[in-house]
This record gives sequence, C-alpha cells and structure tokens, in this order.
Amino acid sequence: MSGRRRPAAGGGGGGGGGGGNWRWSGSAAAKEQQLRVGAEELLESRLGFAPYTDGERRLGWLLTFSPSSWEDEDTGKIYSCVDQYFVSQDGSTFKVKYKFRPYFYAATKDKMDLEVEAYIRRRYEGEISDRNS
Repeated sequence: MSGRRRPAAGGGGGGGGGGGNWRWSGSAAAKEQQLRVGAEELLESRLGFAPYTDGERRLGWLLTFSPSSWEDEDTGKIYSCVDQYFVSQDGSTFKVKYKFRPYFYAATKDKMDLEVEAYIRRRYEGEISDRNS
C-alpha cells in the first residue's frame, strides 16, 4: 500500500475528496482543538511518525489509523480526516492525513426515504453536500 498523499489546495493535509468542513477556526472549540492537534503532532513526530506530505513516493504497511482534523490555512476551515500510520520495509515510519467527507446512514420506514432526505436537506441547508459528489 502506498502512503503517498498530497496535500489539498492550501497545503498541510492530505488527499481525499474535498468538503467535509465542520467548523471554522474562529470558534473557541476550534482553537482548543488546534492546540490539542498541535500537541499530538509534536508527540507523534518525537515518536517517529513525522507527517508525510511531499517528496519521493513512499511504500509502507498500514499499522493503524485514527480520526483527526486538518485546518486549511488559506480559508480557516477545519476538515475531517484520518491519520494513517505506516511502517516502511526499512523500518522507518511515517504518518499521512487523509481528508474525507464525513457521512452517516439513516434508516427510514418503507417508502419514506425521499421525505427524510428532503427534511434533512431543509434542516441542514448549507451544511451538507450532495450524496453523489
């Protein structure tokens, strides 16, 4: 499995399909999260899992993964991502941030799926993306 993921526009994080922003960096909770994520990344670097963003293609085995977030420095948006931890054949380790759109599944009663979708789109207008994009 290849561990190469290029940062999305704005730098700093990784690949995947855009969208998925869930808050702006101006909120108090977002600032607290930035501090926490920064401390986690410093610790992970000290433990040998430096973020891999650019350079020569790397090949590695996926050790584990964990949910995380990534801030686009240009827009201030915070995106959901997954931190993926790899080990190479030579024993070196690296970490990749893979940005994705958060999602959930909703079970509906028979023939009610269109009504539920319409309600969710009205209720969360501007906060959700098209399910097919």
